[in-house]
Amino acid sequence: MERIFLHSKESCPVEACGILIGTVAGDLRTVVEARRAKNQLSSESSYEIDPESLFGAFTYAEQNELEVVGFYHSHPFWSADASETDDARANYPGLSYLIYSLAKNEAKSYYFDGTRLMNEPVKITSTRKQALGLLGAPARLSRDSSDLHDRQNNFRSSSENSGQSGSESSLLPTA
Repeated sequence: MERIFLHSKESCPVEACGILIGTVAGDLRTVVEARRAKNQLSSESSYEIDPESLFGAFTYAEQNELEVVGFYHSHPFWSADASETDDARANYPGLSYLIYSLAKNEAKSYYFDGTRLMNEPVKITSTRKQALGLLGAPARLSRDSSDLHDRQNNFRSSSENSGQSGSESSLLPTA
C-alpha cells in the first residue's frame, strides 16, 4: 500500500493508476507487487492505463508464474468510493479494482463481477522485511468476507505502526 500511496501523492492532481500482480487461490487474491502505469488521460477525475504498461505487466506476471489480480487508481480529491465512471469503465471480470483516496487517506477494493463493481474486504499483511520497508506488503483481496478476519474496507495510514516487526502492516482499519 505504501507504493500506491507514494504514487498517488506524486501524481496528484492527476489520478495515479497501476496494475496489481500476485496469486489467486479460489476467491482469495494476494497482491505481491503494485506496478505503476501511465495514466493516458492525464486527468484529475479519470484514468486509463496505457497499453504498454498493461502488456508489460501481463508479460511479467506470466514469466514469474504470477497473475494480474487487479488494478489500482487514486481519487485525489474525494473518497475511495467507486464512481459511476469507475463502474462503467471496469472491463476485466474476476479482478479487483482498488481505489486510494488522497483526500481521506483511505483505500477500498471492489471486485468486478462482469456487470458492476462490488465491495470486497481487504486485509493488509506484512513480514518483518516488509514492515521495515524492504519489500512491499502483500494485500489479500477476497469476495468472501468469511475468508478474512478483517472485514473492514476502509483503511487509514498509521505512521506509528510502520516500524513494527510484527505481522501487521502500516495500515489499520478505521472505526
